[in-house]
Amino acid sequence: MDLIHYQLDLIDRHERERKYLVTDLLARAPLFVLALGLLAGVVAQDKLSLPAWVWVIIAGACAAVCALFTLRKPAGVFYFLAAGAAVCFVCGGAMRLEIYKQPVVNDIRFIVNDRMLATIEGVIVSEPVVAKGQGEDGGYLEKLFTSTSFYVDLKRAKTEDGWGQVGGRIRVRAGGEIADLLLGSEVRLYCWLDRIKGPGNPGQFDSQAYLARRNVYVAASVESSRAIEVRSAAKVNSFNGLRRTIKAKALALLLEKSQTQSEPENMLAALILGARSNIEPEMLDAFQRTGLLHILALSGGHVAVLAGIIVFMARAAGLGRIWRAVVCALFIILFAMAVPTYSPILRACIIGLFFCVSTAVLRRGNALNTLSLAAICLILYNPLEFYEPSWQLSFGCVLGMILFAPDIEAFLHTITSYKFMNEDGRRQMGFVRRGGAVVISALAAGFAAVAAAGPVLAYHFYNFTPLGAVWTVLTIPVVTVILVSGFFAIIVGVITPTAGYLLGQVSEFFAWVFGEMVKGIAYIDHTQVYTGAVSLWAVVLFCAMLVFLRFGYVPRRWVKAGVSLGCVGVIAGGVWAGKAGQGAELELVVFAVGHGQAIVAHAGDGRTYLFDCGSLSYPDVGARVVRPYLNYKGIGEVDAVFVSHGDADHVNGIKGTAGLAAKVMDAKSFKGSFKVLWPSGQEELTGNDSSTVVLLEAGGRKVLLCSDIEQFAQNRILAMYPELRADVVVMPHHGSSRTLDRGFIERLGPGYLIYSCAGREVEGAAEFSWAKSYFTASGGAIRVAVRDGNVAVGQF
Repeated sequence: MDLIHYQLDLIDRHERERKYLVTDLLARAPLFVLALGLLAGVVAQDKLSLPAWVWVIIAGACAAVCALFTLRKPAGVFYFLAAGAAVCFVCGGAMRLEIYKQPVVNDIRFIVNDRMLATIEGVIVSEPVVAKGQGEDGGYLEKLFTSTSFYVDLKRAKTEDGWGQVGGRIRVRAGGEIADLLLGSEVRLYCWLDRIKGPGNPGQFDSQAYLARRNVYVAASVESSRAIEVRSAAKVNSFNGLRRTIKAKALALLLEKSQTQSEPENMLAALILGARSNIEPEMLDAFQRTGLLHILALSGGHVAVLAGIIVFMARAAGLGRIWRAVVCALFIILFAMAVPTYSPILRACIIGLFFCVSTAVLRRGNALNTLSLAAICLILYNPLEFYEPSWQLSFGCVLGMILFAPDIEAFLHTITSYKFMNEDGRRQMGFVRRGGAVVISALAAGFAAVAAAGPVLAYHFYNFTPLGAVWTVLTIPVVTVILVSGFFAIIVGVITPTAGYLLGQVSEFFAWVFGEMVKGIAYIDHTQVYTGAVSLWAVVLFCAMLVFLRFGYVPRRWVKAGVSLGCVGVIAGGVWAGKAGQGAELELVVFAVGHGQAIVAHAGDGRTYLFDCGSLSYPDVGARVVRPYLNYKGIGEVDAVFVSHGDADHVNGIKGTAGLAAKVMDAKSFKGSFKVLWPSGQEELTGNDSSTVVLLEAGGRKVLLCSDIEQFAQNRILAMYPELRADVVVMPHHGSSRTLDRGFIERLGPGYLIYSCAGREVEGAAEFSWAKSYFTASGGAIRVAVRDGNVAVGQF
């Protein structure tokens, strides 16, 4: 009988939502409407760029109308005032964005237009981050690509016109690992300044847009630590110094003091304190492919575990309710100061502090209202943070759990015949049934989060993992043990170092177990869906479908199911239409990687090949250029990887492509969509002349990939293939005129020449007036498409 009441309660809740949805929303979570208004204002101003006085007039007119309407006291005044408040918040969001974008006096963004040499002075305002280079420890490539990055708020700058006061924030990249730079230090830099450029390759991370959302438009390049002077050390008693001290102390209490940290220690530091920089790329890729990357993003779970520990210890110490709330809030603030200030953790900390306040005043907060409060706070702090994937995933997942998890949990109880509930509708108290109820609740929350995060992941990262909720439920017990023991190790370690050390060893062991679990899941899970580039309309349609499923009222369920399936079909059709190589007999992409080469070829039979993957200009082009492009095109794996020769500028990025290294093949032994012209196998070759030359042919058109061959190999190829012609030639040795026999290109007679080179190499490249030249250094990646016997060449 009570189970029937439980079902009736669900029906009553849905019926009330259908009739009084807006009324209940305004009564229980009024901040949700205001947060939506604030977001709408930010987006509107970002797209329209209206003068601030326009929004002031709109807000003033709205306030006046609301005041007059309220004096008359008509029916529905409650809804009218809510709409007026939302409009005012729209105007407030727009004006906040306008204020945020305002440049400072003598802003550096208006001074630097082209690359220029300068001496600058300012204060370091971010923790310096060291990025290790590729290659063997201490080798040339590691030294070449190791760098230290940080942000500087400028005070003065010296250019050709002399010293002058400047303002604004810049991003600094210094060569090598620089250990003596600290947050808050005042420095002088001898550097090159340049405008931050947009991505040169499709699917690549847009650092220009990312930094512009932080009012950073100029980057500084520093050769080494010798070009940096620390003019005054960071003040320990400053806020930044306090943050640095707290973080260092927490790390020391959590980990052993050693020169090199093990993989479990790196995992532990990432899980507890958000220090992810030392985690291996292969491990990060495993997290991404299994849908478990969110566990490394410090968020509500970390704050909840920390708050639970503090409340437990405070209660054991005999503290009253108010003092427990005060101590809990203090530790949440300390935790926020010890970890990176990303959107998920800031949201979680704001919600945690609000929870402490509501506990102290004996008020039970509404989850949606509290989430909206956190959103309002972060939007007011940085209105453009809303565009960041981390912001959208953080708030979207929590919103999805609030809106959809209860119904999903009810559905899971229905299909399990309510075996994990008591007769009165509560969870069973038996161990097995209680565990089953917990699993059902966790699965419901996980599936709700996946439904909310799916469109965001597909839009920004071009893939998602449907089974991420299942793997989260499987690993969350181990993660909970790590968090509990890790936080206890830090807190207890302050009082009794021995006990803290032992707890640290326990958390380190379980961190190792967790890492092995992630690797194992990544090995068996092949359900990751590569959507390719997804349009904004598809995301909006999917979100509208979720809202319709949750709140839409249709008398017949099959109508709702049919509409939802229709939406899914339209979205799937749009995604499929954007798949790689569709309609082209051959599609070739020559990536902009500076001095190096990386080429992806999509054959007409649906296969995808990677020819070389390396660079001496940019680090890790496999992970930063090739892999994002494949995701962008909706391709999970390539069919084969071919290496022309062993020079670093052709191979050093293969490791970063995560799994593609196992696909490396010898081009000469491959039977497929192209032909290997060189080497012939009859000469003993060394150096660049040993490079593999490949001819791709489709629709009667030919594309020749010359790699790094020099004059000897060029002449031998002409002698071996006297009738050889090509419509498109990827120039030998990056187009260098020193190693090119001009007769080689003249005999081939191409209409298009492609130069994969760095900017400094453009001037010395060999060009031909009768052929159209494309430089990756000038306009980014170059696309070659053969369709219906026609060749089209252009840049992204």
